[in-house]
Amino acid sequence: MIIHGLVRTYRETKEDKYLKSAQLAGRWIRDRQEKSGVWGSSNYLGMKRTYDTKVCESLCEVDEAAGTKEFEECVRCNLDWVYRHQLPNGWFSNCDNSYLKNNAPLTHTIGYTTQGLLQCYHSLGDQEILDCAMKPLVALLHRAEVHGCPLSGRYDSNWKPAVESTCVTGNARIALCWYDLWEITGDNRFLNAALKMTDFQKTRRRRD
Repeated sequence: MIIHGLVRTYRETKEDKYLKSAQLAGRWIRDRQEKSGVWGSSNYLGMKRTYDTKVCESLCEVDEAAGTKEFEECVRCNLDWVYRHQLPNGWFSNCDNSYLKNNAPLTHTIGYTTQGLLQCYHSLGDQEILDCAMKPLVALLHRAEVHGCPLSGRYDSNWKPAVESTCVTGNARIALCWYDLWEITGDNRFLNAALKMTDFQKTRRRRD
C-alpha cells in the first residue's frame, strides 16, 4: 500500500511532507468508510471484504508515526465488522477477492486478513484482535501438523481443502503470520510450522 511507503520514507528521511501525505491519504480512506465499517463503495467491484484489515494496518501505521489516534475509531469500526464475519472456528466469510469463490477463500486473502489483524494488535494491544487473528492461524496450523506443508490454496467454512492446488503467496503470508505468533506467544509450534512452510516455498523457486 502507498501509505506504507510514505510512512517508511518519512521514518528514513524525517521529512514532514511524507507524513503529511500519508495523513491526507488516511483521511481520504476514513472519509469513505461506510457506517457499517467497510469500504464497499470504494472497493474493487464494490466488494466488502475482511482483508481490508490491511487498510486498518496502514492507518495504525500513520497514527504511530504521527503520535496520534486520529484513525483509531475508523480502525475499530472496521475490525468490529470483521469480528461479525468470523465463524466460531475462525473461518472468515467475505474473505475472497471474487464473488464466485467466496465460500472457499484463498489462503492469500486469509493471510491478508490475519496479517492485518496482527499488525493492528501490535498497534492497539487489544486481546480481542489477537484472538480473532489466532483462530484461523491455529486452524491452519493444525492442518499443517496433520497433513504437512503446503496448505491447500482454498478452504471452505469447515477448514476442508476446496482445491488440490496450493497458493504460493498464501503459503508465504500464512508463514509470516506464524512467525509473528511465535514471537507473540513463544509457542514453538508456530515457529516449526513457519520453518517447514519456508522450506517448501524454497522448492518452488525456478532455477533456470
